[in-house]
Amino acid sequence: MGDLDVIDDATNIYYGKIDSYSALKDYQRRGRCVRILAVEEGAYSAPFLERKEGIAVTSIELSYWKFCTSELGEGRRLTKEARKPIDLRDENIEKFQRWYRIEVRWNGARRDGYAFKTFSEEEPRYFELVSCQLAGQDLVLTSIPPFGASTLSFNAGSAGIGVREWTLSAFHVGQGMCSLVTDGESGVLLDFGAGTPVTRPRYLREKGFVNELKTAIKPLKNLDLVLSHADQDHWRVLAWDTEIRNKIRHIFVPEGAKPLAFKDASVIKKTIETGDFEIKLSPMSDLLIYRSQPNPSDDNGECLVSVFENNGKRALIAGDYVYERFLRDKNPNINRLHGLHFDAVVVPHHGDTASASQIVKASTGAIAFFSAGDHKGYGHPTSTSRGEHLKALYKEICDNTYRFVKRVPLI
Repeated sequence: MGDLDVIDDATNIYYGKIDSYSALKDYQRRGRCVRILAVEEGAYSAPFLERKEGIAVTSIELSYWKFCTSELGEGRRLTKEARKPIDLRDENIEKFQRWYRIEVRWNGARRDGYAFKTFSEEEPRYFELVSCQLAGQDLVLTSIPPFGASTLSFNAGSAGIGVREWTLSAFHVGQGMCSLVTDGESGVLLDFGAGTPVTRPRYLREKGFVNELKTAIKPLKNLDLVLSHADQDHWRVLAWDTEIRNKIRHIFVPEGAKPLAFKDASVIKKTIETGDFEIKLSPMSDLLIYRSQPNPSDDNGECLVSVFENNGKRALIAGDYVYERFLRDKNPNINRLHGLHFDAVVVPHHGDTASASQIVKASTGAIAFFSAGDHKGYGHPTSTSRGEHLKALYKEICDNTYRFVKRVPLI
């Protein structure tokens, strides 16, 4: 019997919040899982969670079917109708407010999932689930210190004097999102995530893995990150790539978001909550960041929307916040985006069906970049979204089966 088959009675207890009810495992033949961010039992107290030096956050990927059995009860048939209340939770902002108590047995008789330190390159440790249930007490995380200014400047001087050209590129990262604004010396990442077929083991271990994002970032002297919202497919590479993570100076997250992951000791001192602000890149280039005021509030709606402007061209990067929601947003800066023309858009929410409505106006030759992977459950991008963007006079860039990290210039 191999080492991994030895039954070990040692157990660990974690307290965690669910990030996704419909993720795909990065390991174990990539079956469906519930993705959880957690802390060990000893850290589950308000004083410990709010330590200035940060905490250790653990990623748990638990079999979706095992979770459903735990939620619905042993012996119950896991029909689509029975599972529907669980499947509908993904868009509910309350998923970030509810804590679960998870007890696991390492190297048990079954492999119900695995865990690893979130901000690390360590291998996963497999477990048998002992129990998973709502915690008796829900602790409320406090906000991260806010950004104390309305402007951040990379300005190199007067127009045409020592000023490098700023560009925007998006990256094929599978079922995730990542873009980079850069002049070759400084840069701002707009999300930093990835997903199937770009998985953690492939990114970290695969021989010959092509990574044009790493190549683009390597020469940069200054690097910041603007995170649209807290879903892992928008920041997972930050957790995987220690070299790039160490290079990032600031991580801007939506004001009031309180994501557990960014309490981790690896990133807490870099993380800043923000509302509307401007990154002044040069006399001719700006990055405008707008904090949404969604109606109604939900996971994808509590976000930062970015607009890159350079030499008369304009691009929109809105994370998972679809166009039609701009019209109901209470932030006038977001509400007015429908009155502008864009030379490029990173299509919101990976090109889902909702992204096909109320598409913002296209300038001549405008590009619509679809950032999506091969997650069969999601089916992104949809043919509806692709078709409607073409009707809106966008030229599409779409390759949801690409297996590596590829740079695509947009502006």
